[in-house]
Amino acid sequence: MSPALCLAVAGQLLATLPVAEFTLTWTHSVQKTLWHEHYRIDGRRLVLDEAQVQGSGAGMEPAADAVWRDGAWHWRPA
Repeated sequence: MSPALCLAVAGQLLATLPVAEFTLTWTHSVQKTLWHEHYRIDGRRLVLDEAQVQGSGAGMEPAADAVWRDGAWHWRPA
């Protein structure tokens, strides 16, 4: 069986997506900069593989080992 992402709210299934990985992207409400988090499904676990942010400040500090590349800080969360 291939991996699938199930989206649920308050115990109610809303959608099932046949994906093994995906990226969430949003604009930070204060700094107005993009934030990306790349996830993958590992069995029954959801794993955060990488985070990226196009700046820092207001609760969005990159990790100490973050690398600046292609206009954003990139790191692998612990």
